[in-house]
Amino acid sequence: MRKTDDKSFDEVISVLPERIRSRLEYISDSVKHDTYEIRIRKDRPVVLFGKYGSAFVCENSVVSSINKDAGIIVTSREISDTVSGVCGYSVYSHQRDIALGFVSFGNGHRAGFCGTAVTDNETTVTIRNITSVNLRIARDFPNSSDALLDKIYKDGVFSSVLLAGAPCSGKTTVLKSLAYKLSSFYKYGFMKTVLIDERGEMGSDIGVNCDVLIGYPKNIGISQAVSVLSPEVIICDEISTDDEADRVIKCINSGVSFALSVHASNKRELFTRPLARRLIESGGFKYIAILKNPEAPGELSEIISTEDINYEYGRNNNGSGKLVYSGIPYNQI
Repeated sequence: MRKTDDKSFDEVISVLPERIRSRLEYISDSVKHDTYEIRIRKDRPVVLFGKYGSAFVCENSVVSSINKDAGIIVTSREISDTVSGVCGYSVYSHQRDIALGFVSFGNGHRAGFCGTAVTDNETTVTIRNITSVNLRIARDFPNSSDALLDKIYKDGVFSSVLLAGAPCSGKTTVLKSLAYKLSSFYKYGFMKTVLIDERGEMGSDIGVNCDVLIGYPKNIGISQAVSVLSPEVIICDEISTDDEADRVIKCINSGVSFALSVHASNKRELFTRPLARRLIESGGFKYIAILKNPEAPGELSEIISTEDINYEYGRNNNGSGKLVYSGIPYNQI
């Protein structure tokens, strides 16, 4: 393999079949650096996605945003070989992850699968006849949380924060940076930090005073952390259920700080999400940080204090009890 300074890209393409890998090795270093995903689909061309949008990889390793007909066409055997490579050539041992639709590998990279679901009582048992694989490239931006920390970490006290962003906007990247900085002496000391890594995608470089719970459902991991690890800060990605929110609110009320992420592309969208509203209304979060779009992963758009949010986002004064955003009930936005 032709080595570049982009170790993340090189690590991801190492799981691909030789014919595809050999073409991707020789694309330009600038394209490699700006690529976030590699999508391979049966009988269709390889597609890259990154700062440049979507592009096709040609047989001569040229990357084109328009010439799909010259793209590398993927065979069904190459799909199977990719799944095997992602699973470390032990597909059977990854059946639980495959049933969930993804496998984490390497230093926090993730492969998502599409195919035919095999279900039992509305539960997906596995996915067969996999027809496409999306390889998401995890990148380290160790300083991506600095602007956020400068705002929310004062005199050794970390204020709980809710991080909102669209898919691929860098939520995981910023949370991993937070874990590393807080547990590795950021201005005031080595905070006892716990990282709940349900999907095994945070990687290994997370600081000297950070404990990692891998594969735990978030609600169980949060309870486990509070019970046995006495954390000062708990960090976890993509809170998405009421049960998870319940555990977070309960632990915040017992004195633990949190850094959490939720899916929301902007402030307006965030305010229409019932789960996000519930976390905000708990009173446990002092700040909300909103990320820019996927073309600028890990970069913050704005940091809002909940005091300011209460001005825009509170109860209207006509007694209806409906949440409002700039005077508009959320269900009318």
